[in-house]
Amino acid sequence: MLGKMIRMGELLDRYGLLLTERQREMCDLHYLQDFSLAEIAELHGVSRQAVHDTLARAERSMEGYEQVFALVAEGESRERRLAQLDESVSAAISAVLAVADHTGPGAAELLEAALAELTRAKECIASLSSENCCREGDV
Repeated sequence: MLGKMIRMGELLDRYGLLLTERQREMCDLHYLQDFSLAEIAELHGVSRQAVHDTLARAERSMEGYEQVFALVAEGESRERRLAQLDESVSAAISAVLAVADHTGPGAAELLEAALAELTRAKECIASLSSENCCREGDV
């Protein structure tokens, strides 16, 4: 049940504006604010069955939108890729630091420049996790 609530919350975040006002409000009350069907029915002056039917239609609509646009799936995939990239950059930073301790003259400057770029990439990855501020060419 919790998994469904989370899924519906994600779908509502992405596709809620495509629902009718009534569907959006009932979904918000049920999935995000944890109102029961009876509580929603009382607020709207309708039967529990009417609330159930409205939520079912909204769920079908949002799942249909997800089948077409795949915004939730793409977001999950992007988060997985970012996590992998973050791990790779962290490993590269560690490797650069390890090599910096064992190199000759002139190499330190090159390693420092590489380390600066890797650190900048890691910061960009961290910012991408919360918002899409890093564009192609920024790294």
